Amino acid sequence: MNKCYVFLVAASAFRFFGGYALGFGGATFWEHRYADHLTQYSYMNTVVVVGGGLPASMLGGFLSDKLERKYGNIKALVCGLGALAATPFIAFTYII
Repeated sequence: MNKCYVFLVAASAFRFFGGYALGFGGATFWEHRYADHLTQYSYMNTVVVVGGGLPASMLGGFLSDKLERKYGNIKALVCGLGALAATPFIAFTYII
């Protein structure tokens, strides 16, 4: 088995966990817990995606482009650190 492939799959799972948790689990969780407030969930989800995801993507792209010459692996670091930074917020969201 190729170790590089295994690490890449593991890293991808961690990288996309936040988006998948919010995209697939958030709506189901909200529907079961607050069945009368589905419209509110759709508005809040839109605010989170547009208000959080868009600036984060833009900032990540800017940092990656700006620091690519100095640090060759900056794109992987930005993705990894961004996913790591999102973990407490995702956990806090599901605890509430």
